Amino acid sequence: MSARRKSFGGPDKPIAPLDIEVNGEEFSVNTRIPAGVLLDFMELINDDNPQEAAKALKEFFSLTIKPEDYARWNTFLRDPEKGPSIELLSEVAGYLMEEIGGGGDVPTQP
Repeated sequence: MSARRKSFGGPDKPIAPLDIEVNGEEFSVNTRIPAGVLLDFMELINDDNPQEAAKALKEFFSLTIKPEDYARWNTFLRDPEKGPSIELLSEVAGYLMEEIGGGGDVPTQP
C-alpha cells in the first residue's frame, strides 16, 4: 500500500501587476513576497514596541515597493506636503498584506 501524499505549490501562476496610489503618487508593487518575510512583518508589527513596529514597516515597504520606485517612495515619505501620515501608511501596509499575503491571486487579464 502506498503512502498518502499531498503536494503543495507548483508552477507560478501569472499574477496581475499591482500599483498603489498614495496621496496622488503612484508606485509599483512586487506581488510575490516570500511567506517568511510576511511572517516576520506580522510578528514585528504586532509588537508593543513602536521602534520595532517602525522597523517592520520600513522593511516591509523596502521589499514590496519595486526597486525602480523605492528611492522615490523614500523621498515621498519625507515630503512635508504630500507625504502620508503614519495612519495612512499603516492602511497601505494592511492593504498590501491582504493583496500579497493572500497570494496575489488576482489573475492576469486575458
